Amino acid sequence: MLFLKRICRLAFVLLIGASLLPAASFGQALAWYSFDDGTATDQTSNGNDGQINGSPAAEPGILNGALNFATTDSIVIPNSVSLETATPSVLAWVKLDPNGPNSPVRLVRKVGSGNGYSVMVLGNRRVRFDVTQGASRASVVSPYPIVPGVWTSIHAYYDGTDARLYLHGELAAEVSAPGIDPTNTGFTLIATRLDGYLDDIKLGDRPLTAALACSGALKIWHQPSGTCLSTFTNVAALEGLQDTNHRSFGATLVDIDQDGWLDLYYINGSGDPDIPNEPSGVCPVLPDPVDFIDGSANALHMNQGDGTFGPDTAPVVGLDDQWNAMRHVWADYDRDGLRDVMSHNFLISNLYKQVLDEPLMFENWNDESGTSICLRRGTGASWIDLNNDGFLDLHVVEYDPGRLAVDHVSQLYINDGLGGFTEVIAQTGLDLPDNPMGQAWADFDNDGDQDLFQTNSHEVPTRLYRNNGIDLGTGLPTFTDIAISAGVAAIGEPDRGIGASWGDYNNDRRLDLLFSREGDSRLWRNDGPDGNGDWKFTDVSNQGGFETVLGLGFWGGGFADLDNDGWLDIVLANRMNGANRVLLNNGDETFREVTSELGMELDTLPSMGFVAGDRDNDGDVDLVIVSHSPVTSAPEGEAFEGDPNFVYVNDTRGNNWAQFRLTGVVSNVEAVGARIEVLARLAPGGQAVWQIREVVAGTGFFSDFPRLQTFGLGKAGRVQRGRILWPSGILQEFGALDANQLYEFTEPTP
Repeated sequence: MLFLKRICRLAFVLLIGASLLPAASFGQALAWYSFDDGTATDQTSNGNDGQINGSPAAEPGILNGALNFATTDSIVIPNSVSLETATPSVLAWVKLDPNGPNSPVRLVRKVGSGNGYSVMVLGNRRVRFDVTQGASRASVVSPYPIVPGVWTSIHAYYDGTDARLYLHGELAAEVSAPGIDPTNTGFTLIATRLDGYLDDIKLGDRPLTAALACSGALKIWHQPSGTCLSTFTNVAALEGLQDTNHRSFGATLVDIDQDGWLDLYYINGSGDPDIPNEPSGVCPVLPDPVDFIDGSANALHMNQGDGTFGPDTAPVVGLDDQWNAMRHVWADYDRDGLRDVMSHNFLISNLYKQVLDEPLMFENWNDESGTSICLRRGTGASWIDLNNDGFLDLHVVEYDPGRLAVDHVSQLYINDGLGGFTEVIAQTGLDLPDNPMGQAWADFDNDGDQDLFQTNSHEVPTRLYRNNGIDLGTGLPTFTDIAISAGVAAIGEPDRGIGASWGDYNNDRRLDLLFSREGDSRLWRNDGPDGNGDWKFTDVSNQGGFETVLGLGFWGGGFADLDNDGWLDIVLANRMNGANRVLLNNGDETFREVTSELGMELDTLPSMGFVAGDRDNDGDVDLVIVSHSPVTSAPEGEAFEGDPNFVYVNDTRGNNWAQFRLTGVVSNVEAVGARIEVLARLAPGGQAVWQIREVVAGTGFFSDFPRLQTFGLGKAGRVQRGRILWPSGILQEFGALDANQLYEFTEPTP
């Protein structure tokens, strides 16, 4: 972000009156200016958002959506405008320049004849709110400093009895000060000597509650928890991303061209063409051309380098795969520096390799590489380096509702490093009877290798395959199913097992397990080994707020820190019998359900998959939720029209973050399987907390999350220290890192 220094001193006069803001809006107020919502919020209807009187040459300018005070010290309200109140209430959004002078900054001052109030940012970046009457003064000082470079909500409020100071919508400090009357006919100065930006300012003549302050700051008040929520704005229609001419299944957010911006790839399908019904594993002879059904092609929307997505370019770059698509997973599997994609489909899966030395272009390398995978109902795929040779291997699963699960249909392809693959699942122990719809790899037992949770349907239970390490005879890992003893075995009937995701929701440095299925999803807490060394999980689905989603049928599901408070939240996409659900983590092993406040219920649409990633590089994760139309094709002669998808832009303010991008050298270049751990003090005065993330290629259901890892840091201004455990076993440690930065790490060589 750019920050401009103060150049000279000017003063500007606000000629405004109490009638400018309707009385119904948050109580009476002298003035309320919001400079980033795209409207003429000065109530003059002049269309000049943030320009006080519509005269750009004589006013502070707009820069990056905020009022720029780089060329002025103050905005003045003249003495002729009276604030006749004994209950001052001021709301301001402030962002300080990290490189600016560490000197006191007066945000608001209202003084005259010894009476008044003021709000200041002190030299130590703590906020002080003073209420004055003659020799009497009440001062409230925040117990912790605000962090430069981050939007901070400051709400100062005096009701005649108590002076209160709110930061980020939460009470930071208060003092008892009855009987002070700050009424006067003086003036108000806004932003005296402010280096940086002032985004919103509200000067009130009635009490402004924290809830109204939250609403006035374009955020969402959540009454049960007494906190402000991030706003999520659906921009799918605005950017042409609803994709109603396809029958969507899932989505990926991956930086395909590695330009530092996440791209969006929709996974679609409308049923396979009429071709011979060969058994699973046998590739049918295809007619030429294949008669695909309308609405089955995948769609690619490249990031324009500003957080927005362009039109569909899949046909241009060769990624308009038309088979009935399931999960697509991206990775540089052959270490040529370019990201490729496995298009995992219901009938024939295709490996699309990015072409070297050309503009973005892909070729189907099935024949050349020998990777043709023919599954009658392929439903899941993941890249993972199981033999730690630096080349990513491929695990795929298949689901068939008409088949009794008496044998296995999963397949494991080992990468030979030369562009080819060999199927070896029978040598690994991953070939137990199954009928899977999804899988999720992770190192749940913290021993440095990758384990597998596999969902199943019909009479087969879920599988938790624990990695035993490499067998020296075969050079391959072997696995043992411990689902029953670990407490995570769930029979697929009557509720099909669908998706799974790993995440440390309670920050105890052990990965917990989210299992989505029709009718009864589960959350299992990882408790670690018992006294006998056997790994154990506890089902916490009936407590802590997760019980609000029981009985609903979820397909897509996963963890993401939506508000950057340092605690993983849960998103569940409901295809079956109700609305989607968003559960925010309270940081005490409980959740609060906030879907309706965020406007994400979508209770009339069947949602299939979701993916989270920072599409606009602002440090918070945005969401894509895919709606799956039950219609398989359009009537004869008519265009296919399905349900719209949703792309939510996250507008989190007030919490800090850090992002990590890894490049393997000894390990696979994508660093799939690497674990990142960071230590940070999320709340002032609280204990430092460890958080963990693992780099995966294929998680949740029908979706692929970015390789870039985002950590919410809460109020912490830095990461205290951290470490990276690479798939090769190399441990890389690092010291303190400033918040709100992207860090790139390359694996050190031995």
